[in-house]
Amino acid sequence: MDDSIEPGKLSYHQVATKDIAAVAVNSLSGEPGTRIIDIYGPEKIGHNRVIEIVSRPIGKSVQHAETGQQAKRVYPCNQEN
Repeated sequence: MDDSIEPGKLSYHQVATKDIAAVAVNSLSGEPGTRIIDIYGPEKIGHNRVIEIVSRPIGKSVQHAETGQQAKRVYPCNQEN
């Protein structure tokens, strides 16, 4: 694995399904045509931060783990060529 990428620290924009739905409704009710719409969450967030956010309200420690095929699917750079 590339030392510069630690799975728990890799961050990306996460988007709530309700936000995707709102954009879809808005787009479908507008002018007809084809367009590409990029949808981003308010900030890039990694698994470690998600764990902090989820753990606090439930009062339990939460952990994430990547396993063989899951890690390859989520982090394609981990695949051996």
